[in-house]
Amino acid sequence: MGGKHKQAQRTKNNARDAFPPKKITEAIIFCQEEILNYIFDNLIVQTAQTLSNPKTVTAEEMEAKYQRVVVSSLQGYALYLHKLPAEQLQAVHPANKKLISSKKFWKLAKHTSALIRNAWFSVLTALCQKAPDLLTDEGARAALAVFGNLDETDSTVLPTVWEASLHVLTAVQDCWQHVSAEKLVLPKLWHILREGGEGNAVTIFPNLLPFLSKIPSSVCSNKQDFYDKFFDSIRHGLSQKSVVQSAAECNAVARCYIECLRYIVLLHLSESDFCQALVQNLLIGAVELMLKDQKLLLVSAALFPQVSGLIYHWSNSEGYGVLVQLFWNNLTSLVLESLSSPEDAPHSRSICTEWLLNRLVEFCLCLKNPKHQRSSRGLRVKFVFPENDSNGESLEAESPTDTVLSISNDVHVDRYLQIVVEVICVSCFKKTKQFCDPAFLFYLNKLIRAFESRELFVSLLKVDVTEEIGTESKDSLVQLYDSTLHKWLQDEKICSENLVDITFALLKFLTADEKNHVLDTLCKV
Repeated sequence: MGGKHKQAQRTKNNARDAFPPKKITEAIIFCQEEILNYIFDNLIVQTAQTLSNPKTVTAEEMEAKYQRVVVSSLQGYALYLHKLPAEQLQAVHPANKKLISSKKFWKLAKHTSALIRNAWFSVLTALCQKAPDLLTDEGARAALAVFGNLDETDSTVLPTVWEASLHVLTAVQDCWQHVSAEKLVLPKLWHILREGGEGNAVTIFPNLLPFLSKIPSSVCSNKQDFYDKFFDSIRHGLSQKSVVQSAAECNAVARCYIECLRYIVLLHLSESDFCQALVQNLLIGAVELMLKDQKLLLVSAALFPQVSGLIYHWSNSEGYGVLVQLFWNNLTSLVLESLSSPEDAPHSRSICTEWLLNRLVEFCLCLKNPKHQRSSRGLRVKFVFPENDSNGESLEAESPTDTVLSISNDVHVDRYLQIVVEVICVSCFKKTKQFCDPAFLFYLNKLIRAFESRELFVSLLKVDVTEEIGTESKDSLVQLYDSTLHKWLQDEKICSENLVDITFALLKFLTADEKNHVLDTLCKV
């Protein structure tokens, strides 16, 4: 195999040297009638029986040869379409039309061979790109071919089908009139979304936003029901094995989810109640799912930066103030509810609680900086629409994460985020006291290092003073050290590197006398 591969590569290189791109195009133009006749003969006239001698070869060998000829002819035709200028294609319009109008040509879309189907959909894409006029009378066939195969079972063909579907939506203006969206298109769409792209999320999901933008309003007249099914199907796909075990698949699905949500909100921004329902059900709902399902660890690592990017974008754009406020209010409530779960018995700690804290801390770090977790490259969809919305914002579907990579220390985000961080820190502080377990100090220290402020320590002091003394705090932060941190440092069960880090972080907000007091006591520990 290696020798044959090298020989084929040498042949290819020699051909490229003999025929540079310009000469190849000139050669195709010179021979295009013969080329078209040859392709037509192979695809329309010939059969497995006519290409071989049935007396000397088996039926399997005849079929194999026929399939090779068909695949190579389809690939050759796609190359022909891509290489020739529009005026040259127009010069042989009748010959191309003769091929495209043949019933046998369209039947190849349903051929049992995946190689033939894949090559055929590549031809359809080339037709849409280079010679859409050839499809003027073939809109019904083209629409049925792509929409009827949106859930193609072969993973090698499925990406090609989706690529062709987008080109058909653009090239065939009346394609939706030839198919039943309710009976044909949407059931197949829901299926492929619920299956997480069947292992092809990386190639399929970046196509969903432009596909969604091409669905006419008549198809989604009940937009609430339509969007609920759309996003529910994507969320169901997030739990598929092919997605949860692949970082690339997770990135593709998560990016698609947020891109589509951003587009839909922008499209309906004037409908306040509808957009608020989207934020509460789809955005907060997705975050809640990430916090509850431990199987979605990779998915949450992909989704959190996307959510963060979206919030930064909304916070720095006009018209989204109500939605941003709603997001933070609901997120704070979700965090409080999650951390107040009665799962923890008085003298034991739950593994689920630690996992939840880990996810919450990572989410907060992503909300502070979308670049905290890895950013995927190569999956970005940039889809520019001809119309602008009423606010003058271009309906351009670019990745939320990519949009905000240069944004840092956003005051709108920081103000709300600080509240969420304080809630989590207070919970870690309480659980450390409750279980005498230094594990929670790890998360507390991580948040303090990222969000350290006087207000954060004051929130801990208020809990500490209220519990220990039963009176209100006077914001003298040295009390936090005297009443709790100092005792923990003397306790072998709790004393840890994280506790020392927290203590030294506190020093930054003490007076000179208070610092000396803390350092003196530390020397005696």
